[in-house]
Amino acid sequence: MRPEATRKDQHKKHVKTERQKWFGCSCCPPNLARLLASYGAYAYSKNKDTLFLNLFSEGSVSADLESGKIGFKITTNYPWDETVNVKVTEAAKSAELAIRIPGWCNDYSVELNGVIANYELKDGYAYFKNLNADDVINLVFKMPVTILEANPRIRENIGKLAVKRGPVVYCIEEVDNGNDLHRVYLPECAEFTAKYDENFMSGAVLLESCGKRLKQDSWCSENPYRKAEPSDYEDVSLKWVPYYLWANRGENEMTVWVNRA
Repeated sequence: MRPEATRKDQHKKHVKTERQKWFGCSCCPPNLARLLASYGAYAYSKNKDTLFLNLFSEGSVSADLESGKIGFKITTNYPWDETVNVKVTEAAKSAELAIRIPGWCNDYSVELNGVIANYELKDGYAYFKNLNADDVINLVFKMPVTILEANPRIRENIGKLAVKRGPVVYCIEEVDNGNDLHRVYLPECAEFTAKYDENFMSGAVLLESCGKRLKQDSWCSENPYRKAEPSDYEDVSLKWVPYYLWANRGENEMTVWVNRA
């Protein structure tokens, strides 16, 4: 997102450079209401013998299965925190609980009552049998920062990198990193720090990393081209915010894909 370029391109006149309080076609509010009303169907599902936990958010649920009743309470700060705590509130002996293991997660641990859990992993779910009331399942989904590259067939992203932590994709904005974000480079070996900020948009994990910015001091502003010379960079500190939260702090540049250093 480059606000000036967007305003001057008639093909992008529909693109908004800031968060909008309202739209002429108000499809978003009813869609949001519909999503919230149907959230339970996304978060939990069941068949005759099994209750499935699909999404991780705090709350309680119970279900009547053909094999009996089963219920649990979830405590978590996912996706910012790696830990999901599931406390069984009721469980018939033949009832089964299946907890989804996220596809993005390559490193996780599962404990039952403080010891390594015995479960069956099938189709992306961890299946638990013979549970009892007050059993506690503790899942830890490791969330290292991952640097991504795009398939070479995606022309716009050649030579660029993106960043995610757990299931959350990140971006950089001008308000944190200055303008001309097209001159920012990210080393593949960059180290990241992650910190939860409760005051940032009702709470989010923010990232910081080293980076480089291509200098343009030696360029004449009126000359678009010159004989190629060695590039000159300056070291910078980059601040990354969750992509879904961009455009909440005034009109400014934003990018997800950053040049590969």
